[in-house]
This record gives sequence, C-alpha cells and structure tokens, in this order.
Amino acid sequence: MNGRLEHSIRTGNNIQAMLKSMPVYMTEYYYSIVSSTEPKTCEDYLRKIRKFLIFLNPNIHKINIANITDTDIGRYMQSIQTKMVDGQKTPTSFSYQKCVWTALNNFFQYLHNKGYLTRNPMTIVKRPNKDDEVKRYVLNIRDMNKIIASIESGAGSKYAKSRQKKWIDRDIAIFKLFLCTGIRNTALSEINLSDIDFDEKFLRFLRAEHLLHRCNVF
Repeated sequence: MNGRLEHSIRTGNNIQAMLKSMPVYMTEYYYSIVSSTEPKTCEDYLRKIRKFLIFLNPNIHKINIANITDTDIGRYMQSIQTKMVDGQKTPTSFSYQKCVWTALNNFFQYLHNKGYLTRNPMTIVKRPNKDDEVKRYVLNIRDMNKIIASIESGAGSKYAKSRQKKWIDRDIAIFKLFLCTGIRNTALSEINLSDIDFDEKFLRFLRAEHLLHRCNVF
C-alpha cells in the first residue's frame, strides 16, 4: 500500500477533470502553483475560484476576466458569509471566508503578473479580520472509552451496523492514531506500510511542509 501515491493520483485526477470544464487561464494558473503547493490545496483553490466564477456567470467561459472589479469580489465575499442549512441561513466560519479570500488573492495576483489584468482588484478588497470562537474540549479516559465503545457497537440501523463490523479494527486504529499522535487527516491518509516500524514501534508521517517526522505509537 502506498498511501501518498494513491492520494496524489486521486487528487491529480480530480484536478484534471475539473480543469477540462474551465477556461484556459485556470489551467495556466494551476501549473503556476503546482510545484510549490500541496495537491489538496491546489484542488481547494481551484474549487473556490470556480465557485466565484460561477457566481459571476454560470457560463464561466463567457466571463471577460479583465472586466472583474473589486465590487464583484466584494459582492461574492458578502454572499459567502452565510449558507443554507436545512432551509435556513447559517453563518459560515471566518476561517472559511479567509480561505476564500486567500484563494482569490492568489489567483488575481497571478492574472495580474501574467498580464491578463492591468490592475489587481484584490488590492482593494480587505481580508476578513475576525477569528472564530473555538470551543476546545479535552477528552478524559471515560470520553475516549465511550468513543471506542461506539465504534465497536456501530451506528445506525441493524443493516448499517452489520456493514460496519468489518471496519471496526480499522476505525479504532484510525481513532487511536489521531489520539496518540495528533497528525492531520491528510497525513493519515498518506501513510505507507513502509512508514510503520512494528519492531521499533514508531511511525513516520509527512507534515504539510513535506518533511518526514517520526513518533512513537505503540
């Protein structure tokens, strides 16, 4: 099993499928960031930029990229401050809004540097400056045991629980890896069997800065 390779191939395929339906400047933009940006980040940027373009015109190929103004961007940034959940408007996180701003800023900077734009409209659009109020909880032993017990018993209908049985050991291993190492879900999904040393009882994992780190897990 080569988790990193599988993850990279799957993400790359998603990106190529996305680019087929987008204007050529999006492909050019992608190849300008691919060598210095994580594949998942590239995919995330492209999705956020595509949503913005669709907001301007569902037929994004008819958009004259040079005519986009700071007002257009401001209207979009206002539109993403809420989302529909079960038929009701719910505020989006400031973290999400900042990520959208960063993706658009990166994109318009490229367009300006490339010569598609005579001026960069993002220089006028301010970055969201509020932070989310995050409530953090510390799990105690009882909480951990409850989570493990819920994994072992399964969730949902009897049919759903029966389908989950074959994944119980895997799911418990995933939970314990998160618990014991603090690694991110991307790092977990990219683990190779060769990264696990059962004799020395340690795990190598890849961090966001592309550096391999080691931690004891057994």
